[in-house]
Amino acid sequence: MIDRIRPERPPYVARWIWPTVLGILGALVVAGVLFATVNARAQLEVPDVVGLDEAVARVRLAQAGFEMRIGERSFDAAERGTVLDQSPAAGSTALRGDAITLVVSEGTEEFEMPDVVGLSVRIARAQLEGRGLKVRIEAVESDQPSDTVLATNPSPGQTVRSTDLVRLSVASAPDASNALVPFALTGALFVIDPVSAPDEASDITMEVTRRLRALLEASGATVRVTRSVTATGTTAPPATSTPVTGTVSAYIGLDVIATGTGGMAVSTLSASAAGTLYQPSYVLADEVEEQLRSVGNTVARETIDDPKLVSAGGPALRVRIGSFSSTADASSFKDPSWADKVARALYRAIGERVGSS
Repeated sequence: MIDRIRPERPPYVARWIWPTVLGILGALVVAGVLFATVNARAQLEVPDVVGLDEAVARVRLAQAGFEMRIGERSFDAAERGTVLDQSPAAGSTALRGDAITLVVSEGTEEFEMPDVVGLSVRIARAQLEGRGLKVRIEAVESDQPSDTVLATNPSPGQTVRSTDLVRLSVASAPDASNALVPFALTGALFVIDPVSAPDEASDITMEVTRRLRALLEASGATVRVTRSVTATGTTAPPATSTPVTGTVSAYIGLDVIATGTGGMAVSTLSASAAGTLYQPSYVLADEVEEQLRSVGNTVARETIDDPKLVSAGGPALRVRIGSFSSTADASSFKDPSWADKVARALYRAIGERVGSS
C-alpha cells in the first residue's frame, strides 16, 4: 500500500488580520495627505517688497510662497511700476498661497494744463483727476452760473505733471457767506469721534461735530457720532462703544488737550498698522491738512498708535483742534464762527476725497 504525501497546509492567518492591515495603511495615507495639506498652508513670513519693481516683487513673493495682487495703481513721484505699499506688512505672517496686496506707482507724466474754464466743477474735476492731478476748489462770489470754473492755477497751457496741485476758482452766489461747493455723499457712512473736552464750559469738539454732522447729512450721508450731549448742556458723557454697521467711508476723531502746545495736528496710523487703509487714510489726511491751513490754522502731522483707528473699518484719522493752555486756542474755542470754519474745512476735505460735486 502506497502512502500518499499530503501537502502542507499554509500557516493559519486569522481573518481579522487583513482588515486591520488595510485599515492601518489607509490611516497612513490619510495622515500623509493631511500632513501635506497642512504643510502647504503653513504660516510664512511676508517679505518686504516696498520700493521694488512690480516684476521683481512678483518673483520675490512667489519665491516666498505667496501670490501677488495689485490693489491700487496711484500716480506718484516714484518711477512707474515701483511698489509703494503692501498688505500684510513685511515681517508679518500669512498662509502659504495667500495674496499679498500691493499699491503700485503709475509714475508721473508731463503735459499742458487742460483748459477747463467755463466747465462745471464736476466735469472739470473728473478731467483733471483723470490725468493724475490733485484738485482743490475755492468758492468765489460771482454772477456766473453756480459751480462754473472761473479760473485755474496753473493757467491753461502751462506745463504740469501728474500729482501736481491745481486750484479751481468756482462761482458761488454773490454775498454768500463762507460759501461751500456742495458734494454728493448719498450712501456714504461717516463716523465722528469727538473726545470729551477737559473744560466743561466749552465742549469745542462737540461744537465742531454738530456743524460737520449737519453739513454731511445735508449732502445725503449717514453720520454716526460716538457720544451725545446731555439734555441740560454741552457737557458730554464718555464715548460709547456702540458698534457701527456698514462700510465706513471715513472715520474722523476730534481731540482737544488741556495742556500742551497749541495749534492743530492731523494724525494717522503707520503703514504697518493701517495695512490696505494706509494710502486712503494718508490721502484724506493730506486733504484735511490742506483745508485747515486754508482757513488760517497751523497744522502739524503725526503718526499715532490708536486702536480706534485700527478698527475703524475705513480711512481713519484724528484731528487735534487745539489746547486749552494756549491763549489763542482758548479764545478761538469761544468763537462760534471759528468752529464753523473748522467744520466747513473738514467737510470740504471729506467731500474732495469721498464725494462728488
